[in-house]
Amino acid sequence: MGDIVRYGENLVFRNCENDGSSFLSLIWKGVQNPASQPTLWTEIAVPGKNSAVDYIWKIVPGPGSKKKAGDPVSSGDSINIKITDDAGAQRFLAVNKVDHKYVMADKDPGNLTLATWLIGVVTKIKRNPDGSVTADGELKSTFEYGDGSYISLTNTSLSRNLYVAHEAGQTEPFKNMVGTEPFTQATPITFWWNIAKSVSAGSGGGTTGGGTTGGGTTGGGTTGGGTPGGGTTGGGNPGGGTTGGEGDGWFNLPPHIKFGVTTLVNSSAEQTVYVFVNGETTPKATFKGVGLEDKNLQTQILDSGNGKVQVIVEANGKKSKLGSRQVDIFQKAYFGLLASEDGGDDSFNDSLVILNWPIG
Repeated sequence: MGDIVRYGENLVFRNCENDGSSFLSLIWKGVQNPASQPTLWTEIAVPGKNSAVDYIWKIVPGPGSKKKAGDPVSSGDSINIKITDDAGAQRFLAVNKVDHKYVMADKDPGNLTLATWLIGVVTKIKRNPDGSVTADGELKSTFEYGDGSYISLTNTSLSRNLYVAHEAGQTEPFKNMVGTEPFTQATPITFWWNIAKSVSAGSGGGTTGGGTTGGGTTGGGTTGGGTPGGGTTGGGNPGGGTTGGEGDGWFNLPPHIKFGVTTLVNSSAEQTVYVFVNGETTPKATFKGVGLEDKNLQTQILDSGNGKVQVIVEANGKKSKLGSRQVDIFQKAYFGLLASEDGGDDSFNDSLVILNWPIG
């Protein structure tokens, strides 16, 4: 286990394929006048294939974040990822504006939504019978360099995950391009990443994602959180974190697990609680009621899908203010806690929503 990853540090992204021998890099070869190009392709490449600076990235706070340089990067943060190319230009890791399929190093992504990623991390992953590789470990808040923390990067505005495309028929230098895939697709091993301080520190790190012994693999990552929506639909712009009561109603759960949702109400205004999964626009569960003294609207059991869960609360049809955080007890029992305020008394207890996992 290494040092905690912090905003503004130089670092490299090591892909979990092929025992972690390849890293996120720019592609310059085969590009005419690359320094003048507004966008460059990205790939995973072994050390030495490209210039040393082409592997070095920085994580910076995303739009609306309260984080600053030197702060720990936390699971569920909205982040931008930047690189300084050989010509000295700053570029963002961003989804292609044209087809939203490939991931580019873009001098000017315009709408930063295309360049904003939700980062998630756990401690284990496992290979499933269908070939997908999913989270199988504990959620972590901060994370470290090296093998102990495996991350995922998710562009929730487009409902797409970062991975390595490996498209058939491509030749060098475009055999291992980095792209995105929809949330609904199975997650391959190339969906998972480690972070290292350099390609020499990270090369050959012994990543065991995708192994078949012991019922799974070590390492891991969770799909990132999401973005707050308006009204009763998901989507929108990236929001805050999940600690300190300043969260925006998004929670990061392990993918494809069962979790409980319980709602208590303390208001004469009718409370409606919507629970969304995977950034979908139709809620998976709805609670509705009026009551005092923690009236219990009962518990529903849901599937976490790809791990992105959003809660929205309305009072008499108007959106309530929210505060949320995600906590654990001994990293065994996990809870997503949300409190809402409908504008009556600033008590932030009009609706109390409790997510809990694992269950059973």
